[in-house]
Amino acid sequence: MPPSLYLALAQTEPEEKAERYQLMQQHGVSELDAAFKVAEKINRARGITPLPYDDVFA
Repeated sequence: MPPSLYLALAQTEPEEKAERYQLMQQHGVSELDAAFKVAEKINRARGITPLPYDDVFA
């Protein structure tokens, strides 16, 4: 599991939870799927090519 996913799953600050909730509403996904999207955002900010999570679970 990539470190960015651990970070995304561990986010408990209100603004971090709000970001996941917004992604859930916007994309119609579960909280776990929203965490994957946050992890992709973290990877992009760090200059890392995001892991295509859709391919992992297909």
